[in-house]
Amino acid sequence: MTINAKNLKEQSKSQTEDQFDTVEEASMESFPASDAPAWFTEVHPHARDFEIRHNQANNRFEAGERGSAGFLAYTLAGKEMALTHTEVRLELEGRGIGTALVKTALDFAREQQLGVIPQCSFVAAYIQRHQQYLDLLRPEDQERLQRKRNR
Repeated sequence: MTINAKNLKEQSKSQTEDQFDTVEEASMESFPASDAPAWFTEVHPHARDFEIRHNQANNRFEAGERGSAGFLAYTLAGKEMALTHTEVRLELEGRGIGTALVKTALDFAREQQLGVIPQCSFVAAYIQRHQQYLDLLRPEDQERLQRKRNR
């Protein structure tokens, strides 16, 4: 099934997972998904060449055929979605694919009323720069990201 940022009607199935790492730990990681500058709010025109699909069986959002262009992996525990890793093929970096994956995942979480735990540093940086998604985070994670932004 194909999912667009505008059409996120899928129901998520709950899975029980162990405790997640903190946002603080994730923000110390390198950025595995080089992408357009963080201030870039629209989806890059080249990213539109790749459909974003929600592959629930593998807990990831994928760009391209079976994630051939990139993916964003997640885990579910109750009503929380931990966004764990974003990856874009090296030759496709800088085209907004990572940004499109993150935006689609965050919009899905909002529609499904899921809390978000940004374990991936790329996701955390995106949320820092797109404050309209801060309300999806736990209060302590919101505070950490806001402190980092004010540094």
